[in-house]
Amino acid sequence: MVNNSISILKLQYKQIRWLTLYFWILLSTFLVSVVLFYPGRSDLLDLIDVLRSPAFQFFIGLLPENTNFYYGLWLQMWVASMFPLFMFGFGLYLGVEATTREQADKTFDLGFILPKHRLSVLSLRILGSIIYIIITLLISILITYLGVVFANESMKIEIIINIWIGMGIQTLAGLAIGVFIGAILFDRSIGFQISFVLVILSLFLSFILNISPVFLKDPLIIGFNNFNFELINNDTILDIIRFFSIMNYLEAKEIIFNNFFKLDPFYPLFFVIIVLFIASFLIFRNRDLINTEYRPLWVYLNPFYWKNRNSKTKISKRNVKSRFSMSKILVSWAPLIRNRFPIIADELWAHGSFLLIYVIALFLLIFGHLMLYPGDEGAVNLLLMFKTTPFYLLISRGVSLESEPYLAYLTSMFFSYIWILYIIFVVYRIYKIELRDNRKTDEFVWVKPVKQNRIYLNRLVALIIEYYIVLIVSSLWMLLPEIIMDKTSFSLTEIYVMLLSGPVYFSIGMLISVLIAYSPKYGKKIGSFLVLVIILAYVFGTINKNIEWLAQLTPMYYFDSVKLLYNGIKVVDLLIPVLFVLLNILFLVIRLRKKNRYLETY
Repeated sequence: MVNNSISILKLQYKQIRWLTLYFWILLSTFLVSVVLFYPGRSDLLDLIDVLRSPAFQFFIGLLPENTNFYYGLWLQMWVASMFPLFMFGFGLYLGVEATTREQADKTFDLGFILPKHRLSVLSLRILGSIIYIIITLLISILITYLGVVFANESMKIEIIINIWIGMGIQTLAGLAIGVFIGAILFDRSIGFQISFVLVILSLFLSFILNISPVFLKDPLIIGFNNFNFELINNDTILDIIRFFSIMNYLEAKEIIFNNFFKLDPFYPLFFVIIVLFIASFLIFRNRDLINTEYRPLWVYLNPFYWKNRNSKTKISKRNVKSRFSMSKILVSWAPLIRNRFPIIADELWAHGSFLLIYVIALFLLIFGHLMLYPGDEGAVNLLLMFKTTPFYLLISRGVSLESEPYLAYLTSMFFSYIWILYIIFVVYRIYKIELRDNRKTDEFVWVKPVKQNRIYLNRLVALIIEYYIVLIVSSLWMLLPEIIMDKTSFSLTEIYVMLLSGPVYFSIGMLISVLIAYSPKYGKKIGSFLVLVIILAYVFGTINKNIEWLAQLTPMYYFDSVKLLYNGIKVVDLLIPVLFVLLNILFLVIRLRKKNRYLETY
């Protein structure tokens, strides 16, 4: 029995080892960066004065009134305020992965060979996920403690342990929610997309909780003198938001500055964890893993399902499930163009739900940040906060941001990091294309002979359409709050910068495509690390002028959105996107010269 259990845990390890390893690398990199960028006590004095302004406290939570523990303040800003979100997302990933069909199929196949009930298999997968969470916490505790030693600060080890125990409980809550999502939807792709929205929503709710007492002090500082602040400061509404905001269960201020840790605030979370695990097991127990008759919930959102159900024609449950997918509900327009562009239509059809989820996440990030614009004076003070840290170099890139306060806020809250999300979007979709995830297109080539290069080109066109939909929608999310706040003087330039950046970030995806095509076995792994290296090279090369040559090796260095926003777009600036278009064409030619390793068609 022990050997059987170990076999299941080993198989789970093989399924999630790479993404878990990437998360550990990102986690360690961020923690090490926080340690290295600690400005010291003297430089933090100005930072503390700026952060006490009500205009910014929604970013990091309310600060203690009087404290001389500057390193603790630094940890609250960068660790305790951001890492609960990362850990919650990690727990969601492990939960969805443990339950859903695609990755779990191989494990559940063992259930027919080994004397293990399906609930035992699921329990072992959840146990394996908890082990990965514990390993993550141990790594984080070690790096945080070494950071305290490196900064030559005095901080008790129990404070560090208590902080990460609190985050571990939040991660366990993410695991329980992820398992529940997987048990209900039983679809890995949709489960991850819903989880992504939950992470962004938790961040949004955390902002609302942090700004609620700030609004009562001085709403004019935030810039919303016509907003009904009493609505969000209602105790009942705040209690409801606090219950659903996973990030706010960790009382980091009490732990760091008072060395006071208690489990009482986590009791509602413990209750939710227990209830969700029990409900997930009950749902999973009644599920047929081979040909499930328990349809995903989104099937019932489709009016055609009820129309067919009430009709006299008998439709098999298996066909109903495949016919009424979430993607088909969201992109019902696809059949209109499928006759003319079948592969493009299938690709857009298959990824319509992912595109919708990504657009919703961008809305919460962009629109939410801009609607919380702290006013021109607050935006300048925000820059003063960043000037005490090396991150200011990453934001400003040699430009005097104070000359245009709104652009300074837009740069620090949007353009300084949004390019990472665009790169991730392109690379993720390139993976889907190269690994032939869309089975509908594969079925199509058996019916009608199509050249492999044509399939690839059509899928690439679909990706370009999706990518520019994301860019256009991002521009729209920026434009709406600017119209509301009468800040439209730079809107046209912002839209141009967004659209012109497309070929620049797309070149990274094309490079990954070439790697996967020419190295099927290691291309995906090498490509994932290469994307991480490119992002880190640009960040550290921009921050440290001594290693600026690292940034010069990345595409982002040659298309500086900040300089374009402040200096305007000239004719010469249009050459950079054109050159990257030519580079993408070069990558495309190299990719098409590689004979495809999949189905041989004509």
